[in-house]
Amino acid sequence: MSAIETVTSFYQLFGEGRIPEALERHVDEAAILENPLPDSIPFGGTFEGREGFAEYLGGISSTIAMEAFGVDEIFADGERVVVLGRETSLVHATGKRYTMSWVHVLTVRNERVIHMREYNDTAAMQDAFL
Repeated sequence: MSAIETVTSFYQLFGEGRIPEALERHVDEAAILENPLPDSIPFGGTFEGREGFAEYLGGISSTIAMEAFGVDEIFADGERVVVLGRETSLVHATGKRYTMSWVHVLTVRNERVIHMREYNDTAAMQDAFL
């Protein structure tokens, strides 16, 4: 399976709500996920391993309700895969929505994600959290 096929399968499983399967099949035990966010958004930070990915996703689901999540484009250069997408979410604490575009950059080795870095429209997000 190529890097782009691995990432495509990962996002497909995620979109279907099959999170444990997505993590088990496609995330390395020593993977690192980075999502630097302002302090007002509680699920930012650096997370390690499958457990870290699960913790991160749990933080998201306890904070926001994703009403729309879509992948627009995926392209790769060797091990590096770039995913362009969009999201509309409702913040539980404020009742406000945000819509944003995002970029995820993943590194895949041996059919496993070993690193993921998110780039989000933090201005759109932060307004909804305040």
